[in-house]
Amino acid sequence: VLKREMHMQYNHPLFDFNVKISVEMKRIAGALVPAKIEYSGFWDVPFKKAEYVGFSIRCYDYAIE
Repeated sequence: VLKREMHMQYNHPLFDFNVKISVEMKRIAGALVPAKIEYSGFWDVPFKKAEYVGFSIRCYDYAIE
């Protein structure tokens, strides 16, 4: 599997979340390693401030032993 996308969502009066995660893999020296990870998420818990998070990570310069 060279790319995987996940979407998790749950809506309830006590707890809401909506999270999307994407992971792209590449092969280096015969090993599968992450090349890019993207995350976008929303969390809402009663009596707490809602949280929105998004980031993208590019992975490179692996030292495969």
